[in-house]
Amino acid sequence: MKLAFSGTIPGMLPLVGAAAFTDFNYTGGSAPLPVGDYTAADLSAAGLGTRTISSLRPAAGYQVIGYSGDNFTGTAWTFTADNPDLRVTGNNDQITSLRVQFNPAAYFRITNVTDGLALDSGGNVASGSNLKQWCWDSSTNLQWQAVDVGGGYYKLVNRTTGMVADGWGNTADGSPAQQAPWNGRPNQQWKITPPGRQQLHDRQPHHRPGPRRRRQRHLGLGHQAVDLRHQHQPAVDLHGAVTPAAP
Repeated sequence: MKLAFSGTIPGMLPLVGAAAFTDFNYTGGSAPLPVGDYTAADLSAAGLGTRTISSLRPAAGYQVIGYSGDNFTGTAWTFTADNPDLRVTGNNDQITSLRVQFNPAAYFRITNVTDGLALDSGGNVASGSNLKQWCWDSSTNLQWQAVDVGGGYYKLVNRTTGMVADGWGNTADGSPAQQAPWNGRPNQQWKITPPGRQQLHDRQPHHRPGPRRRRQRHLGLGHQAVDLRHQHQPAVDLHGAVTPAAP
């Protein structure tokens, strides 16, 4: 297949995370940036260098927070949409470190890679109710926000109930994830790791000092990985397939 363009070849449009470019209008050197934190050294390792970013493209449902200083210090700028020219917003060649996160205002469906079913709160249920799987039907029961809580962890908030996914302190394989109001404890915090950076959901313990130390858990959906799909954009399977997010 041959592609012909009448003008400048379009810049890379990321399906997940973000893409950063060293020149305006998504040209020059570029790098795809999965969800994660990037120091000056990380950006240099990605081929961008320090203070070289001139345009940014967050994928639908993601945001980029750029910092003027290394290690996420100094002035911070948040980008939730394409920015073809950082001169306009006053931060051209000013970003020294950055974070790529899920946009806390966006809703996602969380889809099991094996069976294709979506994570379901069950609707108007009590705290402690098990999470379920259901065929995607656009119901708000199946829509979740991934809200950053620091340290690379997220709380997963259901659109219908306002409760979060909770490992409930269970440590055995096969134990179900449940839901409860947010209380800030580690059993309600989830690490979402794209393929190639460990596994899709990291199952390592999230250790935090406190009277009750609990393990952060992977969603108990038949022990399969899950992917996050943005609710109001084409649904992006982190393994590469793109399918419409239609009912």
